[in-house]
Amino acid sequence: MAVLTDKYPAVTSTTIRILMSLIMSFFVFAFLTVFQPFGLNAEPNAIMFCAGYGLTCFIVMFVLNVVLVPLLPGFFNEKNWLVWKEIVWVVINVSFIGLANALYSAWILELEFTLEVVGTFQFYTVAVALLPIILSVLTNYSRLRSKYERFSDKLSKDIVGHSSNVQEISLSSGNEALALNTESFLFAKSADNYLEVVYQDGDLLKREVIRKTLKSATDELEEYEHIFQVHRSYLVNLERVSRFSGNAQGLKLHFEETDSIVPVSRNLTNALKERLTIRH
Repeated sequence: MAVLTDKYPAVTSTTIRILMSLIMSFFVFAFLTVFQPFGLNAEPNAIMFCAGYGLTCFIVMFVLNVVLVPLLPGFFNEKNWLVWKEIVWVVINVSFIGLANALYSAWILELEFTLEVVGTFQFYTVAVALLPIILSVLTNYSRLRSKYERFSDKLSKDIVGHSSNVQEISLSSGNEALALNTESFLFAKSADNYLEVVYQDGDLLKREVIRKTLKSATDELEEYEHIFQVHRSYLVNLERVSRFSGNAQGLKLHFEETDSIVPVSRNLTNALKERLTIRH
């Protein structure tokens, strides 16, 4: 139960979801072409029938993962995505693919659409795939968690701490500017065209919202090697990071001054490692 309720990485990229749909549909086409079940080996146009199954698979996965997922951002938010949700969602995908294949088969092979036909296709697509699905998800979870836990342990040992060279920085917003220094600035979080800047003012932790995009802030502060964009929504002062942690979803950054946790995009992990190496 501890594993099933642990964090699991959600696929947030539409491009990757489309690519996954294409890969799965090609796999279905290739599998059926090679083994030709359901009496396909007796059909003269077996290859075309198999291509139809592949297309059916793509349409189902496209609707579920490219059309439906963005309509339910709260449910599919990576912060709430767990191992058991991933397993259930994959099974739902496979179940709908099985139902669509039953409909397609009844039409293309001129079969009577009965519960027996539906049950047969659900057995092939769900019962046969259930164990591989569970094993695949659990294996990927174990691999990612182990990878990022080791990574976080190593980075935590290599933390340099505050630099003795304190530099003044400024984030402009229209005719105004938020003046800080490299010692007080912790991180900035974007929300559309606004930026929430978190910084320390004496013994107080302050948050100020300014009208500015994260990209413009990143460009404005690019000369400071210890200020780094670790996520599409976060810009961080690496010198204020107190420790790293990791789970299957990736690396997390922690600060002594706040309970806020900053995630690191998985595709920026190596870039972060390089930046920390440069700072050494």
